[in-house]
Amino acid sequence: MLGAIACYGTKSVLAMYTDYKEVPVEGKIYKPLLIYYRLSTDGGQTWGDARTVSSSEEIEESIRKFETKKINNVNVAQYMQTLPWVCADAYGRYYTVYEDNRTGQAMHQDAALDKWGVRVATMEVGGDSFGISDAVSKPYIAKRPPLDFISCAADRHRLYVSWTESPGFSGDWDFTGELYLGRKIIHAP
Repeated sequence: MLGAIACYGTKSVLAMYTDYKEVPVEGKIYKPLLIYYRLSTDGGQTWGDARTVSSSEEIEESIRKFETKKINNVNVAQYMQTLPWVCADAYGRYYTVYEDNRTGQAMHQDAALDKWGVRVATMEVGGDSFGISDAVSKPYIAKRPPLDFISCAADRHRLYVSWTESPGFSGDWDFTGELYLGRKIIHAP
């Protein structure tokens, strides 16, 4: 639930995980949970340096967006990325899907809960970094997203994404919810 791995061909392997990072934004230090990856181009014999999926600019903007819509410091009171999953398409592009709370918090039954949404970012063929992410889902309100229920797969024509939502869930951990499916048309590079 907090990491993933995928490969393309016999040489390219991409591993993902989450970790906290100190990020300065407008004179204040934040410590969001972010998604990192390491890329191997020699079949896993050596690995590139750890890098965040999102660029510094996207991370800083996401922190600003969260802080603007934050109601109070309860539940998940900071910007976070979680539940990464990765796949490769038939051309060698990598896609990662994850959930984040950049849209802030909202009230539900007298409690401030986070607004979570699924996003996708793409690493182009031969690239070593991901582009700016796009929203896959509309935000939903919950303390945390349901655990472990996100995935993606791709073929020559489409990227497919599945995830689970538990709107209004205010407990600590949820292992169930409603299944959602999305797809995006992809083209040859």
